[in-house]
Order: sequence, then C-alpha cells, then structure tokens
Amino acid sequence: MLTGKQKRYLRSLAHNIDPIFQIGKGGINENMIKQIDDTLENRELIKVHVLQITLMIKKN
Repeated sequence: MLTGKQKRYLRSLAHNIDPIFQIGKGGINENMIKQIDDTLENRELIKVHVLQITLMIKKN
C-alpha cells in the first residue's frame, strides 16, 4: 500500500497528464483490464476517467 505522502506525490505528477482510459456505463471488461495492464507496463503512471453516470448506476 502507498502512504499518504506517496499518494500526494503521484497525484501531483498526474495533474499534468490527460486521461488515457474512460470508463462509462458499460463498466470494466477483460479487454479493458488487459489494455490498462499493457499500458502500465509501458508507462509508470496513467490517469483513468470514470464518468459520473457510472458512479450513479453502481449506487442503484
């Protein structure tokens, strides 16, 4: 697990990058997990955008 200090540092690095993946109402599938895993092999830090509608669907 990351400490709070480590999370803040990574968050500051991620501030200037654009999201690479977007999670919508379809959710996450095996293909997306594989793509994210492959991308993490090439880059150490990625940003994923979760649409607000996705969060609303999960609550219901």
